[in-house]
Amino acid sequence: MRCIGKRPMYLIALLLFVVFNIWSTVAESFGSLLAARILSGFAASAGDATVPSLVSDLFFVHQRVSTLC
Repeated sequence: MRCIGKRPMYLIALLLFVVFNIWSTVAESFGSLLAARILSGFAASAGDATVPSLVSDLFFVHQRVSTLC
């Protein structure tokens, strides 16, 4: 994220996530399915890791504090 930016990293991760999920739907062996699911998990985690830093850039701290406290 620090090298190429948050938005490109998020978009690349989501694109890879979609590609790996398509691969997993057309997989014809267990090994291929397993590899697609593992790579899909890495892509999904890369996409999910960008969200907290993105939220902290968009909102001030007093806007992010939970109202339940």
